[in-house]
Amino acid sequence: MKLRNILLFGILVLASTSCQKILRDFDFQDKDPLIVIQARFTADSTSLILVSRSLDMYDRREVKTISKAFVFLTNDEGDRISLTMDSAGWYSVAPEYLPASSSYTLEVEAEGFPTARSSFYIPPKPEVISIDTTKIKEINGPYAGTATYGKLIIHLKDDPGTEDFYVIRLKKRTGHFLWSEKEYPDTAYRYSDVWISSESPYVDLTYDMYNGYMTMEQGVDIQAQRLIVSDRLFNGEPEVTIDVLFSPLMDDLSYEAGVGADSIDVFIASIDEHFYEYARVKAEIISAEGNPLAEPVTPYSTVEDGYGLVYGENQIGYTVDLTGLFTTSDYYSGVYY
Repeated sequence: MKLRNILLFGILVLASTSCQKILRDFDFQDKDPLIVIQARFTADSTSLILVSRSLDMYDRREVKTISKAFVFLTNDEGDRISLTMDSAGWYSVAPEYLPASSSYTLEVEAEGFPTARSSFYIPPKPEVISIDTTKIKEINGPYAGTATYGKLIIHLKDDPGTEDFYVIRLKKRTGHFLWSEKEYPDTAYRYSDVWISSESPYVDLTYDMYNGYMTMEQGVDIQAQRLIVSDRLFNGEPEVTIDVLFSPLMDDLSYEAGVGADSIDVFIASIDEHFYEYARVKAEIISAEGNPLAEPVTPYSTVEDGYGLVYGENQIGYTVDLTGLFTTSDYYSGVYY
């Protein structure tokens, strides 16, 4: 029986190897490399531009910058300036060259590559009418016990003649202890992102560092670091209200006074359509991951004869007073982020 089993096993091995074909000298025709541009242009601070090249299938997944490139910026009046490289692949432009409510074209030339171009628009700052604050308590919510949330109600004035897009985020200033002085000076602090959500039907997308861009689903408790809003659902209305929910922050609690944080910083940015479409497509790609039945999604690029994302942004910030909004009991009535 043993000899018979050995002979049978040998026949099966021979049969399987006879059906196997070895592919030799595989010739992969990769596309010619193109210029990749990544840039966010703002009207009130220095804007940075990163110029690199696309990778082929044999490249390691690292950015390959282009050190010998010519970068030009042209405004909608035809004025053209040349940008100087600061470091390998990095260029910058001062805010005086980028007034808001204007369109621009960025061009990058480099030997061995076709000229890459991208047009973008720097919108005006968002018109914020007011920001109201309140506190809500959710009994028997998605977490055990009673949850307390802070709620910011942002009243925006939207231009009915244009298609507008917004990004909303919250940050908290936390005191930074200086060991050299053994104290928390008023001028030393660090910014930390506040995890937020919204019940507004106008919030289209969210972003956080762990999940990336996601489509906002109404009725689902999604905590994120940024809320992305399109006015396609309310364009033409003179005023729109968007709520932002956040939880009390444990490290802001003053145990001696029994009260919570006294302020929070709110940043609202107008962005051009390029960023919104990039985020929307990115959310579709992330949603399709791991689903063999999902339709393939082409990555979004704003660059002609190249790849990348180039967009304009104009941000305004507010410090909102939270004095007396939270008390000690609010920090222990539920689970917080």
